[in-house]
Amino acid sequence: MTNAQRQKLVEDAVACARIAWASIEGEQDGGTCNFDSALVHVERDEKLEAMMKEAGLRAFYWTHGLEGPGYKFFSTRYQGCPNTTAQERFAEEMKKRGYETCVYYKMD
Repeated sequence: MTNAQRQKLVEDAVACARIAWASIEGEQDGGTCNFDSALVHVERDEKLEAMMKEAGLRAFYWTHGLEGPGYKFFSTRYQGCPNTTAQERFAEEMKKRGYETCVYYKMD
């Protein structure tokens, strides 16, 4: 991945995170406690990881499950319904920007 590709991915992720957070504004923190996470399918890249961290994004490389490898790219400070809503919105927005995404659903 080139530096320009890394920078674009980080910029897109920051923009999508803002949209996702706005989508849950005012939503009650109810529903099942879960570990739902948006997953963006890209190869592991240490420079990308450093750039994500610098941009304030919480992400880690995920290799487990049927979803395939990629970054669990986004987290909220919520659980239950607001978390699921935000994860789905983030994945949807990243998909609109051309990334291969899915949502990993897991209940506690």
